[in-house]
Amino acid sequence: VRVAIGISTGDVGVGNIGSADRFDYSVIGDNVNVAARLEAACRDVGCDILIADQTRSNPSNFALVDAGFLELKGVSFHVRAWMVVGDDEAAASSAFADFSAALNAWKMAIKAGATEAEIGACFSQCIAAANAYGPVLQDFVQRLDSRRADYCRIPSDKTSKSKSGPMDFDTQIA
Repeated sequence: VRVAIGISTGDVGVGNIGSADRFDYSVIGDNVNVAARLEAACRDVGCDILIADQTRSNPSNFALVDAGFLELKGVSFHVRAWMVVGDDEAAASSAFADFSAALNAWKMAIKAGATEAEIGACFSQCIAAANAYGPVLQDFVQRLDSRRADYCRIPSDKTSKSKSGPMDFDTQIA
């Protein structure tokens, strides 16, 4: 059994919603929709937990990997998502640092318009680093090259906003 979790931070409406005849205690709002859509996107990304960029901006020591700018059904903007791959111990590991460096090199090769051979060499480094880290990154990397467009989206007014403003493409992995 695989579990999928989507988390988005922000304002929501909470309470009894409905008519006098029938009402339910519920949570509504854009952030609820984003969290539900991130949960559904976990399969496509190849992970168990995705968080929205505004959640990432809250202090934490988790090992996070940039999952790109995702186009989510029912959401009018691209959501910058981050995959949670471990705790503070994982974040401090050399294996995670190696994967982070390999992923950043791959993203920068794409952004710089490198040749397919150069991008492929960077992707091979991602595969090797993911294999060294363990299973949590292996599913992610298997889908990574087919999701190249998620990393090539240009941040715009249709891109998720964090408390610190829009995140740009060059932001390094946490």
